[in-house]
Amino acid sequence: MELRYCPAHERLYDGAERRWIPCLRGEVCLILAIYPREGALSFGEDFCDWCVGVAHRLRGGQCEA
Repeated sequence: MELRYCPAHERLYDGAERRWIPCLRGEVCLILAIYPREGALSFGEDFCDWCVGVAHRLRGGQCEA
């Protein structure tokens, strides 16, 4: 199982639903405790859809080529 977490906005990516959902850091620690076996869960920090939207607005709505 793979988890992606955005610490800036406290959101967790749900791969099954293909969307970001609100999730507090304490809840992420709980998930990590549920999967204690090494290799059963990979966890990484990532930029969420809100981070991408803010970066897009700061660039003036232009996409980089």
